[in-house]
Amino acid sequence: MIGNLIEQGDNGQNPSLLSYGLEGTAAGNPSHDLYLVNNTFVNDRPDGGTFVNVGAAVDVPALLENNIFAGPGTVTNQASAVSVSNFSNGDLLFVDRAGFDYRLMAGSPCIDRGTAQGTAEGVASTPDWQYLHPANAQARVGVGTIDIGAYESGAGNQAGPGGASGISGAAGTEAATGSASQRTKTAVRVA
Repeated sequence: MIGNLIEQGDNGQNPSLLSYGLEGTAAGNPSHDLYLVNNTFVNDRPDGGTFVNVGAAVDVPALLENNIFAGPGTVTNQASAVSVSNFSNGDLLFVDRAGFDYRLMAGSPCIDRGTAQGTAEGVASTPDWQYLHPANAQARVGVGTIDIGAYESGAGNQAGPGGASGISGAAGTEAATGSASQRTKTAVRVA
C-alpha cells in the first residue's frame, strides 16, 4: 500500500484500521510481504485499536516506512515489523483534521523527514498521487526530501477551492494499469 489515506471515524466498530493475513496464508501464494509506504492512518475511534494488524501466520516482517499514525492505538501487533521514519506522537499540524484535510501545514514535524524508497517486488514505492477530499486526486510532486505520510507539502501540492486542482473521478480509481495504478491515492473512511 503506497500513498493512501485511511481514516476510521469515531463510531468505528473494528479496532484494526488495516488487517493483513488474519485468515492465514495460502500455500500457493509464494510471498507474504506487506509494504506500507507513505500512508496516513487516522484513528478517531476513542477506544483506540491497532493501526496495522498482521496475522500470526505471516512469517515475513512488514515494512512500515514514512507513515503517519494519528490518534489512539498501537501501531502494529507484529513484533518483527520493520519501522522506518514513521510518525505517531505529537502534533502533526494537519491543515483541518475536523474537515478531513490531512495535508501538512508549514512547520509540521513530518515535512522533509521521510526516507527515500526504492522498489518492492519490482514496483516503485514512491507515491504518484494524493487524495483530495471528498473525491479527487492530484499528482504528488516531490519537493526536497520526501515528507512522511500521504501528502507532500509545497510545489503546487495544495488544493484549489473544493479540490479543483485535482483530477475528477472517484477517489482511488485510475484508468492506467501496471505499477502506476498500484500507487494511486485512495481514501478509505469507516464510520
